[in-house]
Amino acid sequence: MQSQQAEVTIHLLYSELSQSTVNSEEKRSEFEETERHLQQTTQLNNNQFQVSLPWKVPLSQVNNLLGDSIYQALKRLGAFVFSTDLRQMFRCILLDPEQRSLQLILLRDSPHENIKCIELNTVTYGFKCSTYLATRFLTELAHRYEADFPAASFILQNQTYCDDILTSSNPLESLSEMKDQLIQLLALGGFQAHKWSSNAPQILQNIPRDKQHFDDVDIQKQNYYIKTLGVTYNTNTDTFKISTPNQQGPMPLTKREIVSFVARFYDPLGLAGPITVSAKILIQKLWAAQINWDSQLPNDLKTAWLEFYNNLHSMQPIHITRNVTMQQAASSHLIGYADASCAAYGYCLYLREVDKVGKVKVTLLCSKSRLAPLSQKLTTPRLELNAVLLLAKLVHRVYSLLSLKIHIDDVSLFSDSQIVLAWFKLDITKLNAYVANRVKTILEFTKNFLWTYVRTGDNPADCLSRGAQPNELEHNTLWWQGPGYLHNSNYSPTKVNIKISDKIPELKSGDAADPLPLSSAMVKN
Repeated sequence: MQSQQAEVTIHLLYSELSQSTVNSEEKRSEFEETERHLQQTTQLNNNQFQVSLPWKVPLSQVNNLLGDSIYQALKRLGAFVFSTDLRQMFRCILLDPEQRSLQLILLRDSPHENIKCIELNTVTYGFKCSTYLATRFLTELAHRYEADFPAASFILQNQTYCDDILTSSNPLESLSEMKDQLIQLLALGGFQAHKWSSNAPQILQNIPRDKQHFDDVDIQKQNYYIKTLGVTYNTNTDTFKISTPNQQGPMPLTKREIVSFVARFYDPLGLAGPITVSAKILIQKLWAAQINWDSQLPNDLKTAWLEFYNNLHSMQPIHITRNVTMQQAASSHLIGYADASCAAYGYCLYLREVDKVGKVKVTLLCSKSRLAPLSQKLTTPRLELNAVLLLAKLVHRVYSLLSLKIHIDDVSLFSDSQIVLAWFKLDITKLNAYVANRVKTILEFTKNFLWTYVRTGDNPADCLSRGAQPNELEHNTLWWQGPGYLHNSNYSPTKVNIKISDKIPELKSGDAADPLPLSSAMVKN
């Protein structure tokens, strides 16, 4: 009898989960909302209709529901920092009682007991929507109490990734106030923060010892390490550490093992971007060679991988200062470089600060790279254009984020491609569609920034586009500190004339390359 009831329960559960939970009234409501959205947003421009897609959430929020890794750039600002995460976040959120019948599990404590059918009352780990629901509730909590807890509200909306929180501030009193607000605000939503750590012992004074956390402790050197968002952070020295992934025993030389090993090298800010690019290029070659997952590598790829692997293991851990700001900066400048090769393209961003006595500090903020596609052979100018496009999109976001914390006086963007800079001076209607569309997007994202020419030898993004061996990166001053001229306190970009010729690529047939006056993107040297 019990087994028959269990079979019926399983059948009902399967049927219920297989059917759509949206009834006709809900469908009609969604249709009416979509129709209303189209009526309100449709425009007629130049004899063409322009419509806005009816997203259920604003398009700007689609990629930010779980948190934005670029926000980690903010956590490198300010002398003091703390990290924490939310204890059993999913279990803190109750599900609507009318929908709990959709979350059923079959359970028994031993083979001798009857099977029980149990409803789960909270958001359940493993469902596709669970992480969204939990994170969305944090955002709702922040909105509801933003007036009472402004600092904590900002943290939940902007400096939280899933259940991990890492934030920084200056002075110490400000960070302490943020911690107190965060604890109170989370309590209003039924959440509890634990695994607290900080580079300031004062922050942890009122935190119970069992709620503090360190992943690793070096007693001899009194160093305390935590893993936050995949990065090892030393709270005593206030530095991030990039080191070789652990490998137990000899590594089989197969595509499966190589991909698995590279995936453990986590670098969300791209601080070790040239190393990651080298690894990606090798993996791309494995795909191009159509090697099976568990087949042995051919000799040429085996040699290339062993050289990279041995160099990686001989590399000493790289320690990177978390705080990139000066205590009394008189001016702050955001500087970006883009470059491309036949293998990859990307950008790197630097923060340059000058104090009142002329002392200069230049620090690598972040980088991003892409492999050149194998399915579509792109010319070098097009790859350079894609690198510049990547830089334009990301610098727009990073600038917006950094401006929340510090005043950025100006932004200068560099490329060593005179062809790309020449395209910026042309009427885009004379360019082929591929180039014209990208040039238009670039100029829109960087309308308030300066576009700049740089020689290849002074372009730090060059080693990002070509990759670098791990043991070479630690002492690469061009990568970590940018070109030498940035360290001159009197440095200022100067104008340069980009020559426009009729032989410039990507012009439409029959169009002459008549330059336009410099406008939204000033080309300087």
